[in-house]
Amino acid sequence: MQLKYFTSIPSTQLQLLDDIKASLITKSAFYLSFNQTSGIGSRGNSWQNVESGIYLSFCVEIKNLDPAIPPASFSIYMGRLLLEAVLRFNKDVWLKWPNDFYLEDKKVGGLISQKTSKFLVVGLGLNIKDTSFGGLGLPRQDSINLIVEILKEIGLKDTSLVKSLLSKDSPSSFDIKSLSDERVFLTEKNSWKDIFSKYRLEFSRNRAFSTHSKNGVISLKDSVLLDDGSIQIGQDFYYSMR
Repeated sequence: MQLKYFTSIPSTQLQLLDDIKASLITKSAFYLSFNQTSGIGSRGNSWQNVESGIYLSFCVEIKNLDPAIPPASFSIYMGRLLLEAVLRFNKDVWLKWPNDFYLEDKKVGGLISQKTSKFLVVGLGLNIKDTSFGGLGLPRQDSINLIVEILKEIGLKDTSLVKSLLSKDSPSSFDIKSLSDERVFLTEKNSWKDIFSKYRLEFSRNRAFSTHSKNGVISLKDSVLLDDGSIQIGQDFYYSMR
């Protein structure tokens, strides 16, 4: 796994996509920054200028994912997988359909995914502290520990070097390559069935909220979650596609 840390960057997602297009990435990669100036949110919205945040993007080869994952629900799958790491620091965070991280009734982060070349590229932004949105309220060291837990969830076994480099008072940009074995995601723990079963248990929390579609804002009050991660409201079906 190629790991890059940037002291500041316009967008980890765009940088990773550019590097994939330039054939600079051949296997998995993980890009990280605490300072992002032109981040991309869902529906093309920008997401930046929070007081303190974690911004990361990573890619995994699609062949290493469970083929049972519905392509339109990659964000649900990855969102619930990464939520496992977040829950170790705050047990009240949940995943709002399809890809927003909420703490009670406030958004504290969001995830986007897209397929390109042979990869699934995933971007995650988390508010640690912000006055206009919600925030996880983690101290600096816990923010680093959260990144380490996320790295473990996506397959990095030895995280000691990354943790050491990030724990410096003013960490410098770095580019390292992990020598540990990379996990193949085709495991029972990371199966669509296992991840989606956890997501389904929490879905009822969505019904107090709304979401966006191409037709505007829709209420989730009467939504029904289907087996492929889509939702049905009346006679209409909605897919995450993010």
